[in-house]
Amino acid sequence: MRLRLFVLMSLLAVVSPAVAEEPSREFLAGLRERRFFDEALEYLERAANNRRTPVDFQAVIPLERALLLRDQARASKDKRQALKMLADATESTRSFLVKQPAHERVLSAREVFALTLIERAQMSWAVFDEEVRAPDSFVEEARDLYDRSERALTIWERETRKALTEFPKFVPRSDVKTTQRRNELRTALLQAGLMRGTVAEEAAGTWPDSSKTHTVKLETAVQRYESIYRKYRTRVAGLYARFYQARCLDKLKRRKEATAIFDELLQQPQTPAVFLTFRSRVLLVAIPSLAHPSIGRGGEAVKLGDAWVKKLRSVNDRSGDIEKLQAALNEVKGTLRN
Repeated sequence: MRLRLFVLMSLLAVVSPAVAEEPSREFLAGLRERRFFDEALEYLERAANNRRTPVDFQAVIPLERALLLRDQARASKDKRQALKMLADATESTRSFLVKQPAHERVLSAREVFALTLIERAQMSWAVFDEEVRAPDSFVEEARDLYDRSERALTIWERETRKALTEFPKFVPRSDVKTTQRRNELRTALLQAGLMRGTVAEEAAGTWPDSSKTHTVKLETAVQRYESIYRKYRTRVAGLYARFYQARCLDKLKRRKEATAIFDELLQQPQTPAVFLTFRSRVLLVAIPSLAHPSIGRGGEAVKLGDAWVKKLRSVNDRSGDIEKLQAALNEVKGTLRN
């Protein structure tokens, strides 16, 4: 421990905050990669209070701090402590957005802001769901955070869409930088759309199944996922949106619609590896849905599942899907025997 501190302090002395922005960011990335979060945060604090720190780097310190706090929260085993870190990350990102509204990294900050709010909502709900005596305030906080993330995603999506309209209609292949940036924005737009569906679906889970809010939010998620699928049906992301749509329909007990989509998705190729994972994800939800008495295809579900588990074992799958699928199959088999 002492050696680590000595080495780090030596580095902090050599890599002064007064150096150019890129070396500073590289140094931070190195600390983050090694999970030296406290030392990295200390470095940023020193840089923020140093008049010799370049203006360009000074401007992004709140955003870099937010990214560090988010990574630190993800590495923490204490969910309540992680929630505090994520709240701090949210405020740090907000500070960047307020102070640097025209910065080149503002869209990236919009993404960080929205996704951090979602992580806070997920964490709040996890605390309530897992802790026996967790107060109801965690449920209320989760619902509020999902609402806030909804608004943040809408702004991120709108500003990303606007940025895409500023590109010329034709970009020559030789302009690699412009093409790359445009592709990044297109991916961000797709991600924002998917996450809006995710937020509606997960927020529904914080309400009783019998409540109107639960139903409305799931129906909203169905519509959003369907919209993504229609735009990106030939891409893997579009297929996942279709799967999420079926999952929501299953939660709404609209199982005939859900199983029709599961049947459709299970016709997808089983290679390359990305489709291997996709099929496993679909089967994990499809097996109990097909076996439900209202559908009555339990025997078929078992055959599909057993065949796929055998396939995964043949390719030495290490994703953990085999165990999950086996658990789902055992439950269905037990129900069929009874």
